Amino acid sequence: QAEDGIRDIGVTGVQTCALPICDGRAYVVWPDVGTGTHVIYAARFNPDSGLSARFRLTPNTAAAQTTVSAVVDSAGVLHSVWQVSSGSGSEIHYQRRQPLGRPSQRDTTIDDVGQGLQNPHLALDPTGALHVVYEGTGVNGLELRYKRWRPEAGWDARSTTDRKSTRL
Repeated sequence: QAEDGIRDIGVTGVQTCALPICDGRAYVVWPDVGTGTHVIYAARFNPDSGLSARFRLTPNTAAAQTTVSAVVDSAGVLHSVWQVSSGSGSEIHYQRRQPLGRPSQRDTTIDDVGQGLQNPHLALDPTGALHVVYEGTGVNGLELRYKRWRPEAGWDARSTTDRKSTRL
């Protein structure tokens, strides 16, 4: 631990998200692409104890986990989406993690059409609904894909796709 109270948590990736929670607490989430295994890590920050040791956010897989996007709701629940890429295609996964402890569900695949799915971005609206937008590669080129999660209904069964690549 450094003199200023900031601990080196081994961030070697390029896309790091800092997610504030009430009371000065926060999460830091990042893909670690420097280890060769391409996994997603997180750490918690608490103002009275500093930054925790990093922990594995996503489950073990042989496929690369290269991008992540996350939000924290008003109850301090961490919601995250990430891209999983293997030689046969890619998938977009989701996880919900309570403020303390393990994820409340290990992992949910929200899209796995086998096309080049990439660059997921997650947003939370005032009603508690989650919105994820990501890119896909279809027969007509690049597509913009969208899915919504609502507390009373879960994830939309199908994604909405904008095939007009000129909008991307």
